[in-house]
Amino acid sequence: MTARNAMDPTTNFIARATRLAPLLALLLVLAAPPVHADEHDNERPSASFTNSPSKPVVGEQVTFTSTSTDPDGQITGQWWDLDNDGSYDDGTAKTVTKVFASAGNKTVRLRVEDNDGATRSVSRTVTVAANAAPTADFSASTTTPDTGQAVTLTSTSTDPDGRPLTQEWDLDDDGAYDDANGGTASVTFTTSGTRRVGLRVTDSGGTVRMTSREIAVQDRPPPGPAPSGGSSPPASFPAPVVNGPAPPKPTLIGPRLLDPFPLVRIRGVTTPRGARVDLLSVRTLGGTKILVRCRGRGCPWARKTAHARFSARRLRAVNMPGFKRRHLRAGTVLEVFVTQKGMIGKYTRFKIRRLKAPLRTDSCTAPGRTRVRRCPA
Repeated sequence: MTARNAMDPTTNFIARATRLAPLLALLLVLAAPPVHADEHDNERPSASFTNSPSKPVVGEQVTFTSTSTDPDGQITGQWWDLDNDGSYDDGTAKTVTKVFASAGNKTVRLRVEDNDGATRSVSRTVTVAANAAPTADFSASTTTPDTGQAVTLTSTSTDPDGRPLTQEWDLDDDGAYDDANGGTASVTFTTSGTRRVGLRVTDSGGTVRMTSREIAVQDRPPPGPAPSGGSSPPASFPAPVVNGPAPPKPTLIGPRLLDPFPLVRIRGVTTPRGARVDLLSVRTLGGTKILVRCRGRGCPWARKTAHARFSARRLRAVNMPGFKRRHLRAGTVLEVFVTQKGMIGKYTRFKIRRLKAPLRTDSCTAPGRTRVRRCPA
């Protein structure tokens, strides 16, 4: 550097800046923030769900399924609020279920989280309707079969809500619906007499209805004579010769009626829809068995058995439970059987009517059984 340059401040500054340029460039690189190749702005997930059935009824299981998505990642967490208490503590799976015990509008919420920690919530109103009871009914291919003949039973039951029905059959009249399932059943009876078969239907909301039907089984007629193998007429036998008067016909002593004969009493008030029953009572002898069957809307049970566990040989009242201020719809049928081994028993049938006294039918039962028969003269 010449003496002139040493005295020129501009030239001196340029020289120094030139020497410091590499150091300044290094400092700028070190001070710059790091740049990541995969850095991006996270988008929040989208929360949504469906429910099936879309229009549930009381008592029916509802399935909720998350259909949430994340545009730039994946859903890593899901929390449900099914009881509308504001807490997402009713499930963490993609699919959850809920049974609503009452009708009305129910609020269901879902909160989701993506893999970057962003969350979003959604709520929906699910309308739960009251459950309409199903109607139980069935037909039989024949109601007067011969012994050994198969009878096909076909359910004609329906559900006003359009839901599928669980259908169970009682084919041996033991009160247990465990003999067949589904819309059809087949039964064969080996002995003659009046038989009862029943059907129980349950809808998706848990409401149960039952019905039954009587089948009058007849003895199979004996086969006709075998055809002759030849053309000659069949051989005839001479009529027996009877010497003296014919022997007297034997006197047959059949089973006797319960004595005194039981009395069945019903008390209540008729209504525009049927009747309100306040008392169902049987005055009977000690040692007898009482069976009451009820089918129709309002029945406290399908069947109930009571035993007259007293030794008195005079009539005493046995009041059947469940009939205190019991409202029964028109068309409901009550059947009362009073039986004892070896004795002809009592049968009474009531059919509930609107604004009329129940239609009553009285008859007898076979000894020790519930098979209905005509009372002896």
